[in-house]
Amino acid sequence: MIADSPAGVFDYSDPSMKAEIGVEEWVDIPAEKVAEYLERYAEKFGLRQRCMLSTKVLQATKSEHGKEWNVEVQKIGPDGKNDRESLVCDRSIVSTGLFSAPAWPDIDFSYFEGPVMHSRDVGLRYRELLDEKHGEIVVIGGNKSAVDVINMCVLAGKTVHWLIREEGNGATMLFEVRRRGIHGAVFANGRWTSIPSPSIMSTDGFWYRFLHSGKSRLGMWLMKTYWRKGTATAFGKIEKLSENRQKLAPKVPE
Repeated sequence: MIADSPAGVFDYSDPSMKAEIGVEEWVDIPAEKVAEYLERYAEKFGLRQRCMLSTKVLQATKSEHGKEWNVEVQKIGPDGKNDRESLVCDRSIVSTGLFSAPAWPDIDFSYFEGPVMHSRDVGLRYRELLDEKHGEIVVIGGNKSAVDVINMCVLAGKTVHWLIREEGNGATMLFEVRRRGIHGAVFANGRWTSIPSPSIMSTDGFWYRFLHSGKSRLGMWLMKTYWRKGTATAFGKIEKLSENRQKLAPKVPE
């Protein structure tokens, strides 16, 4: 298993993966290297001491003056004993995640005799999925998890049928990872790309007024040209693909 982004995009700047574990920029990162890097990062900056694990949040309320949060938590000890504690915090961030509950398509699978699984469970059931008795696989949905499953099945010699509804955004972005030996992230994820990329968090300054505010005709023309060229670079070879694979090309407005 490897990370879905190369070193240089996936790591922090303090310190980088190259400095901490010797991983060069723009190379694929094995899972064990990601784990090693995060372990070292947590140790270096004392993150473990700042984490309360095996702890359940019972209640979070604003203080009377509205400047702090009063948080009631319950610690679950190794002996099963529960201890309650009250915390006073300056900020509260809810990060419980969005993908723990699988979203199933509205399809009746009861008539189907083969295995049916959500992409969330592929890690636990991949041996069942790749069993030799299953020669053809149907993948429903067009996002990143679908691409991961399809790639795994194709490499295992399976025939894959990919079903994506016509309405909506279609398949997730697909483009060549490397061109002429250079990783696309070198261009797509450099810090300079924040300039031509509009953001609701950056609505001031010269570059915003020139490129994104709509007040400069030259700036608007530059942005249209930039993104048109970027689209052509990412999907320029789509017309050379098979008729079936051309269906994955996004519908780009003129």
